[in-house]
Amino acid sequence: MFHYRFKSHHDAERSYQYLLKQRKSSWGELVEYFNTNMCKHKKNAIYIHIPFCDRICTFCSMNRQRKDASIEEYVRKLLLQITEVAKTTYMQSAEIGAVYFGGGTPTTLTPSQMEHILSALHENFQIARDAEVTSETTLHNLSDEHL
Repeated sequence: MFHYRFKSHHDAERSYQYLLKQRKSSWGELVEYFNTNMCKHKKNAIYIHIPFCDRICTFCSMNRQRKDASIEEYVRKLLLQITEVAKTTYMQSAEIGAVYFGGGTPTTLTPSQMEHILSALHENFQIARDAEVTSETTLHNLSDEHL
């Protein structure tokens, strides 16, 4: 049926790069899109990508890397980005019904790092009282402290 099987989206992207849009949107274009096109009358979701893992699984095609010293710098920049995104007109009026932590393995963060991120989200966004908060994890990274 198929002449070639791609093992990841990276393989497919390399083969079909000529079909992909080459220009990335600017921050201003993204903000304008949200301010003019998004519905402010429904709950929204925030996805936080944590690209760190103890080990790299062969089946995973996400942007990820092995856990190292750059985690603290990543968290610092993530906190700054949360503050910047929260200033947009759209996000100031949006109710957040879900927060998803994906990756990588977000529970490679320390409980303190996760607490700082969750605090920044609550300080900067309108998180619904019944909001769903989820995190990808692995059993060996999960602890009572993380929960």
